[in-house]
Amino acid sequence: MTSMRFPKAADTKEMRRNHIIDTATRLIARNGLEGVSVRKVADMAGCSRGLVEHYFRNKAELVVEANRWVNTAYLERVSSLRKLSGLALLEGQLHNLLPFTDEILDEWRVRSIFFNRGSADQQIAKDSNDSFNQVYVEIWDALKYASAHGEIDPSVPVQEASELILLFVIGIAMACLLSERLRERRPLERRVNMILGMLKSGDLSALRVGDPSVEY
Repeated sequence: MTSMRFPKAADTKEMRRNHIIDTATRLIARNGLEGVSVRKVADMAGCSRGLVEHYFRNKAELVVEANRWVNTAYLERVSSLRKLSGLALLEGQLHNLLPFTDEILDEWRVRSIFFNRGSADQQIAKDSNDSFNQVYVEIWDALKYASAHGEIDPSVPVQEASELILLFVIGIAMACLLSERLRERRPLERRVNMILGMLKSGDLSALRVGDPSVEY
């Protein structure tokens, strides 16, 4: 991976710190935790090792911050969707959660690594759980609005549907890490339309969207 331009001296400390975290996240996505070191982060970030250690005491601290960085990236993206509501908002959320872009796919690569790490690291587990709870709340808020305004079938239990949608997204995203075909746009759009169709109708038959043999 090529090195990245380090923020100029005139840039803020926060910009420099975020640049280092972003670099570490990209390295973790490509090389895993064992393939990341403070030296490698510095080389790719375009700065000295000492400057990385100025912001982060060691690799362990940098890794924890990289996990938090990934887990807040989605919430930062959907902040631009505040003008939307109901199912339009949910559709936007799904497009920012599912790996429609290489950037989002990298985020899921990192999450998959930290899922395993979280079983032995309470801080990583807590950060991940807190982040997914925020995502769940965002989805739930969108569905509550949709339900109140008649956008979804009244038989749909909103809280339970919110939980299932999040679990569905996690499952599809993880499967995308193993299948290039699944993470193509048409198969992903099909999954989004399946979710929206089922919510609107309250009927499992709405899951019949497109041709599974063609769109996977």
